[in-house]
Amino acid sequence: MLRFTALFLAGCIAAIGMLAASSREPAPALACTPSIDSFEDLVRLNVRFVVLADVVEAGGPENSVPPSSPTPTSSPTATDTPAPSATRTPKPSATPRTRTPKSPPPTPTNTPLPYYDLTGMRATLDVVQAYSGSPPPSPFVIDAERRALFERDLRFIETHPSSSSCGPYASPRYSVGAHYVVLAAQTSSGSAATFMRLRVEGDDVVMCDRARPGELSCPRMRGATYRRLFAGVEARIDPGNDQDFATITAARMPLVQFVSAIEAIRNGGNITPPETGSAGLAAHRR
Repeated sequence: MLRFTALFLAGCIAAIGMLAASSREPAPALACTPSIDSFEDLVRLNVRFVVLADVVEAGGPENSVPPSSPTPTSSPTATDTPAPSATRTPKPSATPRTRTPKSPPPTPTNTPLPYYDLTGMRATLDVVQAYSGSPPPSPFVIDAERRALFERDLRFIETHPSSSSCGPYASPRYSVGAHYVVLAAQTSSGSAATFMRLRVEGDDVVMCDRARPGELSCPRMRGATYRRLFAGVEARIDPGNDQDFATITAARMPLVQFVSAIEAIRNGGNITPPETGSAGLAAHRR
C-alpha cells in the first residue's frame, strides 16, 4: 500500500500539513494517531526556508490518478446441449400461492469525508520576501509530490474501503490571491512541501487556522519559548512534569513579531521581537 512521505514525524494539511495544537505532521495514509512535539523543535529541525508569498495558482478538486479498474469476472464455460428425452404429461397440481417478493436491501455506498475534496492542495507561490533559508526561484510549486501521493492513497481507499477508519492526512490548502507566511519542509526527493502556512491579513498573521473541516490548528510550544518570543499573545498555559507548555489561542498576531520569533528559533538566538520593521509588508503592499 502506498504511504505518504514522512516529512516530520508522522502528515494534512491535514493538513492538511499545518501544526495543530498537538503540532502534528503528515502521517502514513492509514495511520490515525498523530505525533506530539513542540512548535520550536519542529521549526528548528524540519523547516528548510520561510517566505512571505502570494498564491498565483492552486490545485483543483479533481483526482488526476486514474480510478482502479474492477477485477474482471470469468464467464461461464460453454457446454454441450444434452439431447432431448421423452416427455411426460404432468399431472394437475394445486395452484401455488402467490407471494409478494421482498424488496432487496439497499446497496451500501461509501460517502467520502469532506476533506477528500482536493481543492487548494498543491500551489504555485510568488515570493514577496524570503526570511530564512534558500527557497527555489520564484514562482515555484509546493506540495506537488505530496498531493500526488495523497491522490494515489485515495484511489487505494476507494478500492479497499475497510482498510481505513479515519482517511489519509492531506496537504495544507491554499487559496488563489491569498497571502501567506510559508514555513516549508522538503520531501525525500528534494521538492518543497508545506510544513506550516499562515494567512496574512493586513499587518497580522492568522494564528489559528483550520487544516481540515472541524479541525482547528494552533501552535503549541514550551512555556519558556512563549514568554521569550510570544509574550503578550493570548495563549493557554498547560503545566507539565518538568516544564509548562503554551498553546496559542489568539486569533492573530503582528507579522513582524511572528517572523522575528521564527528567525530567533531557527537561529538559536535570544532575539527580542522588534518594535518596528515591516517584515516584508512594504514590498507586499507595492
